[in-house]
Amino acid sequence: MKISHRFRQSAAKAACFVARSAVLLPVVMIIGAMVYADQARAADQDESTADASSLDDVQEQWSEAIDSLKGYTINQRDAAAEEAGAALEDIDEQIEVLQQRTVDEWADLSVEAREARLQALHELVEQREEMAKWYVDMKESSEQAWVEVRAGFVDAYDVLEDAWADAARQFE
Repeated sequence: MKISHRFRQSAAKAACFVARSAVLLPVVMIIGAMVYADQARAADQDESTADASSLDDVQEQWSEAIDSLKGYTINQRDAAAEEAGAALEDIDEQIEVLQQRTVDEWADLSVEAREARLQALHELVEQREEMAKWYVDMKESSEQAWVEVRAGFVDAYDVLEDAWADAARQFE
């Protein structure tokens, strides 16, 4: 079986994301402890309120994209894979935003809030990786496996959606 160039790119991108996430979480703890102690609390509260609503908006956009995937047939596999790939890229960007918020707000967070955020981020990364596995299968699936693979990707998203809701609570 010949592995396509797009598959290698997707696999490399997923591996890069995992590596970045594995490095960033411990760095969050170190950097956060040293930096940002004098941030203006009023501005942070306004930004946190806006971010909470944007987290809900992001989840709604993802849900719409994933719902549309449910109707794709094997003949639309390429379009489905493209949409799924775009959703994964957006998820990556949003996880990075939450990681950066954690760094920025580290000094103002209690120990419990820090641990909760790190756990929420860890769960998001794990669930995103589960979706990535189904995404790779989706791109390479046979006609016989299509329904199962598409359903697996959607189910993985449902679990990520729950993790996202938990993370949103930690970032309110």
